[in-house]
Amino acid sequence: MFCKRVKCRRRNFPHPEGLTLSEASALLGVLLKDRRIRIIEISEYATLRDNDQSCVNKLVNLLVEGLKS
Repeated sequence: MFCKRVKCRRRNFPHPEGLTLSEASALLGVLLKDRRIRIIEISEYATLRDNDQSCVNKLVNLLVEGLKS
């Protein structure tokens, strides 16, 4: 995921091996240009770990901008 890493219970959130916002944006841009892509699935989002909803807002904005083009 691509928000500021903060301590959350026993783990860091988001996962340290996740994509950054710029990496996710670049990947989404490539995928959306491919006519074979029909579905985009968000595989994991932890609402209990995103108390201020900053991560979900960034994710939604990323998808909105990607789907506009």
